Amino acid sequence: MKQITGADLFVKALKEEKVDVLFAYPGGQAIDLFNALYGEKEIDVILPRHEQGLIHAADGYARSTGKVGVCLVTSGPGATNLVTGIATANYDSVPLVCFTGQVPTNLIGNDAFQEVDIVGITRSICKYAVTVRKREDLAETIKKAFIIAKTGKPGVVVVDLPKDIQRAYGSDAYPEEVVIRGYKPQLSVHMGQISKAVELLNHAEKPVFLIGGGVNIACANREMTQLAELTGVPVVTTIMGKGAGIPDIENIMAISALFDISIDELLSNEKGAKKPADYLYESITEYDIDEPKRYDMKFGGAKQFTLSGYEGEKIRVRLVSNTMPTLQNDFKVRIDDIKRRIDVDVNRKNGVTEATAKEAVSIFVQIPTPYIGKIECAVNAETVEIRSLECESIELDIKTPDVILADVTGMVEINCNLDMEVFCHSLNGEVAINQVSATSKIHVPKDAAFTAVAKGIGTSISYEKDGKQTEPFSVPEAENIIELNGIKSELVICTDRERS
Repeated sequence: MKQITGADLFVKALKEEKVDVLFAYPGGQAIDLFNALYGEKEIDVILPRHEQGLIHAADGYARSTGKVGVCLVTSGPGATNLVTGIATANYDSVPLVCFTGQVPTNLIGNDAFQEVDIVGITRSICKYAVTVRKREDLAETIKKAFIIAKTGKPGVVVVDLPKDIQRAYGSDAYPEEVVIRGYKPQLSVHMGQISKAVELLNHAEKPVFLIGGGVNIACANREMTQLAELTGVPVVTTIMGKGAGIPDIENIMAISALFDISIDELLSNEKGAKKPADYLYESITEYDIDEPKRYDMKFGGAKQFTLSGYEGEKIRVRLVSNTMPTLQNDFKVRIDDIKRRIDVDVNRKNGVTEATAKEAVSIFVQIPTPYIGKIECAVNAETVEIRSLECESIELDIKTPDVILADVTGMVEINCNLDMEVFCHSLNGEVAINQVSATSKIHVPKDAAFTAVAKGIGTSISYEKDGKQTEPFSVPEAENIIELNGIKSELVICTDRERS
């Protein structure tokens, strides 16, 4: 049988328990565990700024996914920083397994540096707490921890791992099942309790259902709704039971109409039952904006790029694909807030090329309308769309054959040395096109009034109506301006029935 360290067995155990997200903060007594995790691609290690934030993040992860949240911290202050989060999760019946580093077993109880009896501290606020004192007990203890955390009434399990246990060599076997003496959670319906409840309900003068978090944990929302409808008994909920009862039907109908979701979908209890998405894979990055900003954004390659304004308070960058399941790992979106400027950069990782990005990835960017100043945007895409934006100026440094401007107010400056077509759904300001040795077309509404200006060296502007060359139809001194700048470039201004 293969001999491996306790740290390597720890990693193997996480993979056997299907753990793909680990909330962890490094420290001296846990460093061997982090060394074993280094390079593991199946486990995503989330590094917080503080251990207390770590356990609350794991708590939220467990609540939202239904999986067991897993934490890893070092001994002493690292472990004690988890206490509030452990109590919160345990009292709310949230399944967590918290691994804490510990000083070597021969130093426990000797007031060693950063030695804390975390098992004693947390025993009263968690479901189970244990210190692993023998290497041969490590695999079985971790298996028990996950079983206890997620079965019966879910809760928190604390597993204390001394440093010598992490380093000790032993068997690489991890059990599929274990017997836990004295632990026999009720996993099926207790008919005796059901009969007593029915009898009490029949004899009650003013019956009421008080619904707790157990209904949500057991995924019994639909069944609870059916029971309340059949009996006509009124329903109230605890804080943890919110959402498990029967909302007012008018509220249900209003929510259904607002989010375009059927009432059956709203009341459905099936986890993961979602409205079909427009893309198979997506990655969303958001950042709060609280004052007008200038935006400097670089996106690299994309199949389609759309920039729009909306009534919100966050800049939102959404990357989507139908062919890249590793989208979140292959692209890093960075948003920096520098005084009165927001910098956005999309960086490719893992060898993904710009050509691949142009074939497989589309980018949608939303900027909060109340906080839009100047915008500078660089992207290489097959199609670039700017929609519902009102700002001082937008400068587009792009490589694209097609640009769509819809509901855009202000100055739009387009720098592109490729032949391209610009489709303006309306004209509300100035469109300036800067090119070198290129020929482009701009389609404008038939009733648009504008002044056309050609600047630079060897530039010219011509006109087309319904696909045929015609006399100039620009209007002198109009409020709207179409301008061509550059060297040896031509711009054709078109109006046609299809585009208008």
